[in-house]
Amino acid sequence: MKKYLPLIPALGAPLIFIIGTLLFVLLSGPEPPENDFIFIENRTNPYYIDERGILQTEDDDDVALWRYHMEDDREEEISLREAQQLTLMEDSPEGFEVEYRRRSGLQSLFGGRGYSGFYAQKNSKGYKLDLDRSSHRFTLIGWVK
Repeated sequence: MKKYLPLIPALGAPLIFIIGTLLFVLLSGPEPPENDFIFIENRTNPYYIDERGILQTEDDDDVALWRYHMEDDREEEISLREAQQLTLMEDSPEGFEVEYRRRSGLQSLFGGRGYSGFYAQKNSKGYKLDLDRSSHRFTLIGWVK
């Protein structure tokens, strides 16, 4: 038994290093954004933001506005009038962008779900959003101040 004693640190150190690296990668995601955002489900965007707020470029009442609440991780449909009462910015004050990622990882090989979905992305790290949308029909309008 004593002759195998040096094997414990020799095999244990790499194992501890691998587990530590794995935990660091999995737990080092960014904090979610504090600011909500407004989006539509349409390829063409009939809205724009200027110093007066959100405006509509054409009369297209069929395009619904949605507000994503970051605190509750949920979305709700809002009217143009409600959106006009909000202070909106084109860019996130925290430096986030909303992107769709289509990936499958090792999880999908073992029956788990992949990483596909919408993410609030900042500095190559993302916070997964609970948005059930098609990637080609999502257009971000602006961020709520």
